[in-house]
Amino acid sequence: MPDTTTQVESLRIKGACTASGEGKSTWTFTVEQVEVETTADSGGKAKYDSAKSKDCLSGFVRYAALKGVTFTATVGPEGEIQKCSLEEWPKTCDVKIDKGTTVKNNAADLMPDPTGPRVWLELVFHTAPG
Repeated sequence: MPDTTTQVESLRIKGACTASGEGKSTWTFTVEQVEVETTADSGGKAKYDSAKSKDCLSGFVRYAALKGVTFTATVGPEGEIQKCSLEEWPKTCDVKIDKGTTVKNNAADLMPDPTGPRVWLELVFHTAPG
């Protein structure tokens, strides 16, 4: 059986429409919760949940940095993201680092950078009903 690596990233984002007109709307979003989990083919498994954890592995700091971030976006009539005030997430934050184990740290370090704000919004608005 081949080795497999799994990586899961999820965000809970709260959004509010702050203006609308001329076929578009402006929204303000805040990231309320971040969860990330990885299982490396080496057997290392690591998880971070901003709602439950006060510290994280160094490889997950870039995910911990998302919690509490607020940004705005303009959404067109077909769900297209016309403008996003944040194209990249912050990479660092003030979070206590869990020293973890070598295996857990290696698993966390294998995670790619978090999915960008615009990409998340495109997923949300392009799949929402009209």
